[in-house]
Amino acid sequence: GEYASTAFGATFKKTIDIVDLGFQYVTMSASVNEDNGDDAPKDGMLDGFSTSEMSLEVKATFNEQMALALNYSSNEGTPGTSGAKTYTLQTTELAFDFTASDTMGISAVYGMYAFDTGYSGDGNKSNGTMINLTLKIMTDGISHYIAYQTRDLVSDEDDAEKATESR
Repeated sequence: GEYASTAFGATFKKTIDIVDLGFQYVTMSASVNEDNGDDAPKDGMLDGFSTSEMSLEVKATFNEQMALALNYSSNEGTPGTSGAKTYTLQTTELAFDFTASDTMGISAVYGMYAFDTGYSGDGNKSNGTMINLTLKIMTDGISHYIAYQTRDLVSDEDDAEKATESR
């Protein structure tokens, strides 16, 4: 393609009794592909872009029907444009899975996230929450999902109103 990217990562997973511990680290960089990037903007957002993400998971599987997980993720990235600041995104989630039968299950996730553009001043940081509820029904080997999601986000800007969305 027009951009060349390189990524490296490491994953570790360990099960101790009913608890699964997981750790993952990934880093990636991208730049204009000199052999095929004639139309790609040099010094644009993706030319010189770099990002890294670290994720942790602690999951307890109580029996064949119930599991509870705590997930944490920290991501930072720097666009390739000159003078661009490094942004950060941190996410924490608590997830509960319940399998009612071989063909039906529900999942509930509550999450919090914080975003920082890296620039100073009001309006460059925001916080939010989300709730996902998902029902999975399997018929004839095909998984069907019915899901509901609600999210909110509020900026650190003075008198900022909370934005909400439901799907």
